[in-house]
Amino acid sequence: MGTITRLSRRIRILVLCGVLLSMYSCGPEVVAPPTDGCALCPEKCKRIGEGQGICVTCVNNEQCRTKTSPTRVCTDQNTCVCGTEQDCGAGQVCANDRCVECAADEDCKTASAPFCVSNVCMSCKQGQTRPCKVSSPTQCDVGQQVCRASGI
Repeated sequence: MGTITRLSRRIRILVLCGVLLSMYSCGPEVVAPPTDGCALCPEKCKRIGEGQGICVTCVNNEQCRTKTSPTRVCTDQNTCVCGTEQDCGAGQVCANDRCVECAADEDCKTASAPFCVSNVCMSCKQGQTRPCKVSSPTQCDVGQQVCRASGI
């Protein structure tokens, strides 16, 4: 009878181990949530759908601003652009979201290039005429000089 009791005890232990193993090893499948593309940039994440997003340069103006560019702004396209001349280098102005040499004739400070043509200070505007006293291949013929689209 002692042998049967020991055998019965071993069978119970084996059954108990089998039950425990089946409970912890064969549970429902764990499904990880899909990644949303913003794990590396939660503060600069642009949401593009339910649980989806992409990392962008900025989502608000403060993310664009620095000590040297204090008024930069974040556009609807999530890029940083100048807000005022404070964001541009010396001798530049902010026009159409970028730093340029000039936005108007008033921005051109030298007598040799007083006109703003396509955001660059030039000596003349297209179609403008001026007298030419020097005759040379690199300058103009004696008479009237007509300014080209390039501002020369």
